[in-house]
Amino acid sequence: MNSSKNLFQQCLNEDRIGFYKYSDFKDIKLIGEGGYGKVYRATLKINEITVALKSFKNNVAIKEVVNELKLHNRVDMHSNIIRLHGATKNE
Repeated sequence: MNSSKNLFQQCLNEDRIGFYKYSDFKDIKLIGEGGYGKVYRATLKINEITVALKSFKNNVAIKEVVNELKLHNRVDMHSNIIRLHGATKNE
């Protein structure tokens, strides 16, 4: 478990991905779910923008989550890709 936390933190640091506290979001509503987890619509309190929060099931390997974060970060400026604002953790 500790190595998973380290891998996640390393990804945030190396790829300069912003981190938000889960309490930074409001009006969280489930909008869909699939094989990897659930997707919620929420509002980021600091700027009132609507965002999608993607939660992963416990059995999804942290490496897959980190890989998805890195891929999103690399294609962030493409007009056909939803922008990655950052990551959060609901403990």
